[in-house]
Amino acid sequence: MTGPGGVTEVAERAGLPKSTTARLLAALVTEGVAEQIPGERRYRLGARIATLASGMRAAGSLVPLARPPLVDLATAAGEGAGLSIPD
Repeated sequence: MTGPGGVTEVAERAGLPKSTTARLLAALVTEGVAEQIPGERRYRLGARIATLASGMRAAGSLVPLARPPLVDLATAAGEGAGLSIPD
């Protein structure tokens, strides 16, 4: 998927149940990382993704950047939170 996608498409690509995908997309929308296209059922990257990406150093580790929001997310949700990058 290179452009906007619906819950089903995102779920299939991520290998997650649709219910989990819908919940995660809703959380991403709340944080501004994703947005639902007005009048549609598809989602695309949100404006905040550029802010997050600008904080990345070319050769730097993602762990120091990702850890604080993941800890906050895990605490707020009462769940575990992790980060993975396809290799």
